[in-house]
Amino acid sequence: MRIGLKALAVLALLGILGTVAVTKAAGLWQTTGRRLPRPVTDPSGSVRYDPKDIKGSSWFTEIAQYYGVPLEDLDRAFGLSDAGLSPAAFRCKDMESLGLETGVPGTEIGVDSIRLFVALYTGYDYLPKPGTFLPRTARDLLVEKGGLSEAQAALLESRTAP
Repeated sequence: MRIGLKALAVLALLGILGTVAVTKAAGLWQTTGRRLPRPVTDPSGSVRYDPKDIKGSSWFTEIAQYYGVPLEDLDRAFGLSDAGLSPAAFRCKDMESLGLETGVPGTEIGVDSIRLFVALYTGYDYLPKPGTFLPRTARDLLVEKGGLSEAQAALLESRTAP
């Protein structure tokens, strides 16, 4: 049995479109990266979210919702209101555009800084990338809040912009 070229093209197209339709119907089709953090159940049975799941496309409102860090604290830590910005309408990827300086060449205050701040704020263990710093306002807020372990306090001091 021979299949004509036109029939083969139609079958191939139906196969591709059919696969897309079936995976969409099953909820498995995904065209972008996962935006919502994945819940992690700790040994006590409570659900937490890993700060590593914070992406540049994450909104500060999502961080407040999932990680329990109030918008007011995020605003205070990173000085958004001082820059004329609303924390409710701020995306993590815009952190670099604020121009917060660390004073150390090759370092930045960016998305990984937000991950570090959220981890320290919530008591989650997190090792930031080399060159990641927090602004002094974030350090002051974390110290004021208290509850940091010795290791977290040492990490905070070593990663605070001079």
